[in-house]
Amino acid sequence: MEEITKHTHKIIRSILNPTNSLSKKLAEIILEILIITFAVSLSQFLERQREQNQIEKEVKQFLLGLRKDMIEDRDQAKGNIAEYNNFKISYLYLSKVKTNKNLNADSLNAYVELVKTSTKLIPNVSRFEGFKSSGKLEDITDEPLLQNILYYYEQALPSLSLSQTGWNNLEGRLSQYFLSNSIEYKNGTNNSYELLTKPFAENLTKELIPWPEIYERCNKVIDLGSAIVKEIDTDYPEDR
Repeated sequence: MEEITKHTHKIIRSILNPTNSLSKKLAEIILEILIITFAVSLSQFLERQREQNQIEKEVKQFLLGLRKDMIEDRDQAKGNIAEYNNFKISYLYLSKVKTNKNLNADSLNAYVELVKTSTKLIPNVSRFEGFKSSGKLEDITDEPLLQNILYYYEQALPSLSLSQTGWNNLEGRLSQYFLSNSIEYKNGTNNSYELLTKPFAENLTKELIPWPEIYERCNKVIDLGSAIVKEIDTDYPEDR
């Protein structure tokens, strides 16, 4: 700004200088205008570069943080699958107690205890939502990566959450059923068998054998998250 002011003053002095010929005044004016134009253009270029460098820095920081979030989500989803495998064993057993000729009381009680537990992915979404709400997602110039990120947060995670919520609601109904109707007898036994042979419990235990849809959506989160982590590693190999 000081340089522009200085050269503007030179133009004024040249115009007001009575000893300068018209041609000399014009030459000096043109030179000073060229200098001012160059200074302004250079200043704008440097400012754009500064802004672009800041944008790239913010995008990099966001993506590296997102990488960490997705690794945590992926580990959670793998843990969910392991827990669903346990639920599968449990509910297959509980859904067949009426026809199980070798029913073991300890096994029955252990599987009934699992009814009181549940599993659900709690994804790390605050970083994504913050970057999105600030309007900065469009600063990600890697288009395939951006599309995968959007699909992950706006489709894959909500789909899995929908399935898990539906499953947990059913399990909540079965858990409440046991809570409201369980009886512990003085001899140390209980009425779990009687409760499980009621149509309500029979139907729910069959329905609670984890659905293929849940496994598919867990694996979708795992696979897509892994692909995004790989893309980020490719874009920033020095930060792996």
